[in-house]
Amino acid sequence: MNSHEESSSSNHHHEDAPSKTSTPFWSFSTIQHISEKLDHHQELTWKEFALWKFYEITDHPKPRGNVIVAKSMEHFDEILNQEKPVAVAFTAPYKNNCEHLKKKIREMAPYFEKEANFVEVDCSITPNICYERNLISVPALDVFYKPNKNNEKIYRYRYSYSHSVYGFHSFLKDYGLSSYDHSPSIFRMMAKKLETIHKQQQQ
Repeated sequence: MNSHEESSSSNHHHEDAPSKTSTPFWSFSTIQHISEKLDHHQELTWKEFALWKFYEITDHPKPRGNVIVAKSMEHFDEILNQEKPVAVAFTAPYKNNCEHLKKKIREMAPYFEKEANFVEVDCSITPNICYERNLISVPALDVFYKPNKNNEKIYRYRYSYSHSVYGFHSFLKDYGLSSYDHSPSIFRMMAKKLETIHKQQQQ
């Protein structure tokens, strides 16, 4: 596994808000937008209505608890700028592997609500986040850890296996961790290991 340091103090002055024309018909961000419209009793277009009905009858679990959808570069940086480890799934709506990864993230996240946050980044909606992180392909899964709020560095550990969902258990085992299925302490263990690596780098 390769690791490298990434500064959290980068300037992001060139971020442009995504236009409506750049938003694909199928993406989780679209689903989230429809959900918000329903919550506010706003009328849906026929495409939104059809997509929502399709979403309801499929097995896509809805985000909950500590699963966060990054809405902008500033929002993403705010999520990373904390003491909890953050597992970030970089995806695109046109790849089946990405949909599988998002599903797995949403299934796993409730087990680690106190230990970590999980973030979904839709590269078709917020491409600037993906460009900034030098992504070559999706899906990709990164684990970010900032030891304390006064630390200017964020430590990033990338797992880029092409079928991320199927190899996620192996990814965790590479850090000497046990099965994640029923282990709420897994990210605490990961944080301790990353902290050890950090100390070794400073020597």
